[in-house]
This record gives sequence, C-alpha cells and structure tokens, in this order.
Amino acid sequence: MAQGEPERARAAFLDFLRHYRPRTFGEALGVRLSRDYPLWQFPWKWPLRAPHAWIEQPEQVVDVMTHFSPHGIARSCVEREYAWHQHAHERMRDVGYRPSFTSYARAIILRSQQRSAYLLTDGNHRASALSALGVTSLAVVALRGRTVHRDQVERWPLVRLGRMRADDALAIFDAYHHGNQAPARSEPAPLV
Repeated sequence: MAQGEPERARAAFLDFLRHYRPRTFGEALGVRLSRDYPLWQFPWKWPLRAPHAWIEQPEQVVDVMTHFSPHGIARSCVEREYAWHQHAHERMRDVGYRPSFTSYARAIILRSQQRSAYLLTDGNHRASALSALGVTSLAVVALRGRTVHRDQVERWPLVRLGRMRADDALAIFDAYHHGNQAPARSEPAPLV
C-alpha cells in the first residue's frame, strides 16, 4: 500500500493469511519446543482460561491473524482485516500518529539484560501502517505491572505451575523479543 500498489499488497496479505495456519505455539513462532503448547498460551500470564484459537465456523473468527477455522477463511473476515489495515495506513499517511487525539498503542515490556522489546497488545494496525511508511518508532503506553523479565522465568505463572518448561518459556520469550523470522507456513486454506 505504501508503494502505491494496493492490489499487490492485498494479494501478498491474502497469500500470508491462507498459508499461516499454526496449530501450536511453537509452530506459530517458528521455534522448536519440547511439546505442543496451545496457541497464545503466554508463559508469563496467569492461565485464566484456555485460549481457543481454532473456531469451528469461519465467519465467527474475529481476528484472522490469531484465530483460525478448519473450514477455511471467511472472505468477510479478510475484507474486514484488510480494511482495518488500509484505514490505518491512510490515516497514518494523512495525519500521522496522533495518539493524544485517538489512543495510544498499548504494550507489555519484554526485558532482557541486553535490551527491552515491546509486545503490542493493542495498536498492531497502526504500528504496521507506520512501519510501511518508514516510521521507526512509536509512542506506546506500557501496561502497569506488565514488564516481563527474562531472568525471572522461574517466577512466570505457567513455569511456576509446572505447565511449561523454563526452556520452552524462554524460547517463546526470545521469539517475541527478537522477532519471528520463520512464521508457520502450511497448505493454503480455502476462502469461503
């Protein structure tokens, strides 16, 4: 979109969505874990309820980037997601990132001894639009009490509860901290 080729951007986006169908957290992040953990079961969060990333009916999927249906991807969900991206891109291009007039992107801080990284919990469309426009920084609100320290892995809830091994929890942390360089790629899902 930023290069003035919205149809090419749409085709690349659709290709990614159709082939990104991870079944496990390790597969989604492109990391090898000792066992299969459910998608989006973050080791530093208390397990309030099991995340359900696979939903039976495609039209009930709310976020096509993190939820999937075994029957394919609803065209309406793809159109909605692309429209959000397109709107964010146009808004950021025309008026820039003005969080004091709308809202700040929200994040948790992932801190290692070398550096800190931010995991966005709200504002992904704004961030991707700004990135496409060449912007390299983004003002965010760090959620109070939501700094995850790598060297405190033994204190993370899923590790403390014995639901996840510490080395697996660190692999998940590192994938977010350094970026996912190998997203899952599978057989393409049909558009329904």
